Amino acid sequence: MQQQEQQVAQAGIGSFTPFLQQAQTEASLASGLGTSALGGLSAISTGAPTTQEVTDFMSPYQSQVIDATLAEFDRNRQIQEQQIRDQQASLGALGSGRAGVQLAEYGTGAARERALLQAGLLQQGFGQAMNARQQDIQNRFGLAQAQQGLGAFRSGLAGQQAALGSASQAATGRDVSSLGTLGAINQAQAQAEADASREAARQAAFLPQQQLDRYAGQVTGLMGGYPGQTQQSFVPNPTPLQTALGIGTTLAGLYLGRKDGGRIGYADGTDKKGIMQMAEIDTLKEEYEKYKFDLLENRPDAMPMSFEEFRSMVLAGQG
Repeated sequence: MQQQEQQVAQAGIGSFTPFLQQAQTEASLASGLGTSALGGLSAISTGAPTTQEVTDFMSPYQSQVIDATLAEFDRNRQIQEQQIRDQQASLGALGSGRAGVQLAEYGTGAARERALLQAGLLQQGFGQAMNARQQDIQNRFGLAQAQQGLGAFRSGLAGQQAALGSASQAATGRDVSSLGTLGAINQAQAQAEADASREAARQAAFLPQQQLDRYAGQVTGLMGGYPGQTQQSFVPNPTPLQTALGIGTTLAGLYLGRKDGGRIGYADGTDKKGIMQMAEIDTLKEEYEKYKFDLLENRPDAMPMSFEEFRSMVLAGQG
């Protein structure tokens, strides 16, 4: 599980990079659209239009329309003048002063009407040019707003891409955490099994010695006049000191135990020092060495007691 956790973690490193790159691309496009929109707006002139701007928006056929209209007006004026002359001739007034005044008045009025007609045509063309210019400004504003809207959309899309990257990274982190938890459970289980196997091996290694100690205790008890007794208890994983004190106390009891005022050791119950006492001291030393070995095996940083302290605790347990 821990190896799988490492594999998932390594695979998850940089998994957000594609989302981040896409977010950067979208943000760059959004920035470009915003710049383009600002550029389009800055090109719009909001003041009084210049002659060139008016000319740019006027119809390319404006001059032809004006010329054709004025030519038709001139033709109609000539027709009217000819009708006036014909009328004067029929009345016999052609060439008179009054006929000349009449034609002059008609010519003045026609010229005034022709000027008004031309001015109206020019004003109409100017108005059309202004409307076209205004429509162009509105179109530019609309395009700029559309570009800004598209830029905002791409900016939002960039944020979503970044959020997806963060979510992907977070999901990978949760997977790694779950696998790490399972790995820790499996490791704890494996450690428990290893500890159980080690404890079983230790008990199996010391089982012959324990059986020999029990046998020796039974035989010694019989030799001292006590009936043989077999005591067997199963204590899970005793501490080294408990084990050593238990065996040492039993041995000390065999040497110092009292029966009818006599000490066990010789048949007459005397207090003489001999082979039994020396054997007892050697046995206590063996138990002391086993105690130190077990203690340092389980707790390497522990400080074992001295042999005299160990012996005193054994004897105190028999007092």
